[in-house]
Order: sequence, then structure tokens, then C-alpha cells
Amino acid sequence: MEGKDSDQSKKLDLEVDNVRYRVIEDPSSSPLKKNDPTQASKTKKSGTKSSIAESNKETTGGEEQEEVQKQKNDIISQPLENIKKPISVSKKNTEGSAFQIEEYRKLGKGEEELLVCRFDNEDLLLACGTMNGSVQIYQISTGKFLRSFECAVNSSSPASCLRWRPLIPGVKEKSVLLTANADGVITHWNIHDAKMMSQFKETENQVLALDFNKDGSLFATAGKDQKIRIYCEETHKVTTELHRGFSGYPGHSNRIFSLKFVEEDPNLLISGGWDRSVHIWDLRTAKSTGSIFGPAISGDSIDCKNDTILTGSWRNFDQLQIWDMKSRKLIKNVDWEYGFKTESAYVYSAQFSKSGTQFIIAGTSTRNEVRVFDEAADYQPCGKVKFEKSIYSVDFAHTRKMFAFCGGDGEAYIYKII
Repeated sequence: MEGKDSDQSKKLDLEVDNVRYRVIEDPSSSPLKKNDPTQASKTKKSGTKSSIAESNKETTGGEEQEEVQKQKNDIISQPLENIKKPISVSKKNTEGSAFQIEEYRKLGKGEEELLVCRFDNEDLLLACGTMNGSVQIYQISTGKFLRSFECAVNSSSPASCLRWRPLIPGVKEKSVLLTANADGVITHWNIHDAKMMSQFKETENQVLALDFNKDGSLFATAGKDQKIRIYCEETHKVTTELHRGFSGYPGHSNRIFSLKFVEEDPNLLISGGWDRSVHIWDLRTAKSTGSIFGPAISGDSIDCKNDTILTGSWRNFDQLQIWDMKSRKLIKNVDWEYGFKTESAYVYSAQFSKSGTQFIIAGTSTRNEVRVFDEAADYQPCGKVKFEKSIYSVDFAHTRKMFAFCGGDGEAYIYKII
């Protein structure tokens, strides 16, 4: 790698997997240094959420339009997009792993950016949230579009996050989807009946993260106001608030982008965001019982399996890390390029396979890649997929070796691990 320094930026020539890149690094573009949402609208960036939001402005005008535009620019941290597209695209890359990946389905029309995707509990449906506030439902076996729900209220505020409610014994509704928009609207949907079950709004908050606990009795929300709210699923009332205390109790000091209930312990919840801290909360005391400093969380990029925490960071170093939850010490840095430190893999979304830590999946901006990493091969990548636009969301299937991802090109993809 060779480079020339200038007053404003540093140009680097990178050659990765025989693909040559020209990168322009500007330290001021870090989302952790530019948290003012107005910054996103000052510069148009091709292939990013900011540029799509700019081109899709509503014609209604006025303050409402400006607020919706602000939400679209602000929902996810600004990608570093001063990188040219790869000259070539490789859709399969097998290194030290015994596994490979192959495409199974392509879903969507490519008309608007997809911010989030999630398999249902039985791996029959895939739900996708869009930049313009709707949620699309697809049948996985056929790839058929089934229906769409408009989740935003009186605006086209982005559908920022969603979760399928776990199956609850004795409860009639089996396919219940929880969605949240950047305008703070939270909605329960009965997917099979195509009906709204409930809807309410967190005033003065952008909801950027959701999660259910293992038995579906509680769900958590978090976002712009730096608070985590724990709701009773039956009543939809807040039972607990988790936040920074006035007496020195630790908590978040910036937007929260990821939440994860610990499956092995129903009293614990993990959160992370722009303040470079990951907190482990005890619901019994409503306090953070421990924290990890460092990970720069800018999307749904925290997971936990078997007392092991995975973090995916939107930064140019140590993007994927595995931590011991009890000691909160680093176990391993997972290299994007095995054996090398990669500076251009800014991770928005990351996840363990649902059955355990056998695989890790992660999606990035700048490199615009999805990679799957194999634990048995020391987390070497067993497959990768490259695109022209950023990847915002990834998800593993529950019962099959299958994963989905979506992003700036407006389509969702399902791949098999073979």
C-alpha cells in the first residue's frame, strides 16, 4: 500500500483479491465526529442513503417534509463513500473453509432502498423494511411478493427496524411482526390476516433498534433519546427504562443502534451505539452491570450466543470482534481479509448463526460486501458477495443453513451455505 498525504485527505491504492481500489480517506467524515444530522444533507453522496433521500424528496414541502428528510439522512450514520466501485465483482470466495455459498432467491423490485430484513420463525417468510416507511413480505419458497404494510403515520419516515415475535404456546396469532419507524411509531402486525394489531408512538424519539426476549413476553426499543424501554408484550406498557443515571450510573451518551436480549439469561440485555460503548443491562436492577469500550455500533450489529458477544463496528479497523460476556475481555478479532488488517470494511450489520457460533455473517458499506465466516476454519471467510451499493442488514435463518441480506440496491437476497 502506497499513499500521498495532502492537506485535506489521504489517497490510498488498495489491491484486494485482485480488485484494485482507490480510497480517499477524510477523518472528518466519521459518523462519531459528525453527529449533527444536518451534515448529511450538506453533501450528496452517490449510492448512499443520503443520496437516495435527496432524490426521493416529497413535493409537499414545509416542515413535515424537512423532518422526514432529516430522519432519512439521520437514520444510519453517513457511509464513507469516497471509494470507487470495484473494477470486477466476485460472488464466491472459498479459502480455508469447507463450506461455500450459492444464491437461492432474489427478492424485491429495486425501487427503493431496503434498510432491514428478517426471516420469520419458521423460515417461510422474509420481511423487509424500506427507506420510504413500508414493510414488504415475501414468500421464501417461491420468491413471491405477498403484501406490503405502510408503517409510518402521516409521513414516509424510514422503517428502521423490525422483529418477528417468538412463537408463544397457547397464543393464536403465530405470525406477528413488530416494526418501528424513525418517527417513533411502533406497530404490531398480524401478517397472515394482513391486519394492524396495535400502534403507538414514542414521542420525540427515533426508534433505531428493537428486540424480543426469548419467550416473547417482553420487547425492547431504543434510539435517538439514548434510553432503552422495556415493554410488556401483553399490555404494550413500559415496565422498565434503562438509561444513564444522574448519580454516576453508566449508560449511553449517544444514539443506540442495536439491542440483544441474552437467550441464556432472561434478565440480561445488551446494547450499543455511537458512543463507542456496549452495555450489559440487568433488568432486575435497571442498571448497566458491565460495559465494553471501543465498538462503534451504527446498525444492527450486536449478537450474543453461549456467553459470547459479537460486535460489528463502522470503522476502519477491528471491525468484527468476539468478546467474553462475563469478563468483557476480547477473545478474537475476526479479520475481514484473513491474516490482514482491512481498512475499508465499515460494518453496518453482523450476526452469529441462529444455532450457535458456527458462522458469522456481516455486511458493509464502502466495500459493499457480505461475508460469511466459518468458526471451524478460525473464522476464515467461506463466501462473499459484492455489490455496487452498501449492505445495511443481514440475517440468518432459524432452521436452515441460509442467510438473507439487503441494502442500497433495493433488493433482498437469500443464499445457502453448502
